Amino acid sequence: MNGKPHLTDLTRPDSIGRRTLAAALAGGILLAGTMQAASAQVSSGVDVDPLQVITNMFYTSVNYSQTGFYADGGTGRRLGADLIRPGELAGQPVIEAIGARPTPFDTDMIRARVNEIIDDSWHRLVSARRFLRAEAPGQKLVDLSPETFTTMLRLAGAIGANETFDPYENEGNFVLGQFALTDFYPMAVRGLAPMFSNDVARAWLGGFAGGVGNNAANLRALIVDLSADRPELVTMADQIVSWQNRVARLTGVDRRIWPGGNPASPVANLIPVDGDGLYPAMTPQQVLNILFMSSSAVTSGGFFPQGINGNIHTSAAN
Repeated sequence: MNGKPHLTDLTRPDSIGRRTLAAALAGGILLAGTMQAASAQVSSGVDVDPLQVITNMFYTSVNYSQTGFYADGGTGRRLGADLIRPGELAGQPVIEAIGARPTPFDTDMIRARVNEIIDDSWHRLVSARRFLRAEAPGQKLVDLSPETFTTMLRLAGAIGANETFDPYENEGNFVLGQFALTDFYPMAVRGLAPMFSNDVARAWLGGFAGGVGNNAANLRALIVDLSADRPELVTMADQIVSWQNRVARLTGVDRRIWPGGNPASPVANLIPVDGDGLYPAMTPQQVLNILFMSSSAVTSGGFFPQGINGNIHTSAAN
């Protein structure tokens, strides 16, 4: 199909149709965004070296948290030492993610579409480390436990103060957990665009953009599908993105799946874009606001209790 070893047969017509449409729409929107100067920039005082931006923000913060969740939680794949150690030399100290565990899936179609997203994330991480080689950062502690997700959902108001959330309990919870770690990713990719001056790096980022846009749109579609039996999932997803907007101070686009928060809407917001049809941008610091679960300028918290490696390691003061 695309030359990479997939975990699950994805020849199902329902999977291919959604995936092709989402890739065409979301990929085009993000690629268009990378060709424009995004309004979001790295905070002043940060040394903006394209490789360092990639190294210190994306592949330490976002991609390690996502890939650790996907690999350990969904398929039995685990990130080996070669994918989480600093650089390329064997024998370097490694820190594995904690808290994830296998998830039971009852629906073949959902399993296939989830595995496609897991597969994509896995190969993006492998590609990134090959691109960075000796510059690849080591993973710090990533806490993917139900307790961490419970904290996020309580902050978002998606569950009560005394309720808990286990993303590994069932397929619906797993998709919602993926959504919480993924939905802001396309905005983060667009925010990187103006930092790249190297043509090779910009071309690589463009291909990366299509993949993350596809994955985010696919997860939104899955939540809508699952809401036929679990209508609370859309409400919880909308509460999560509303909290992410507040904690990272993101404005300008309604990211809720039900536009305007209206569950009776005949239209689902699968690709939240601005008036020009483009994803908005967010800075690396805003990404860390979400992952650290803080609107303050902090260096650790949430999914990264010991912070992240690299020069960009502090969230924004919002």
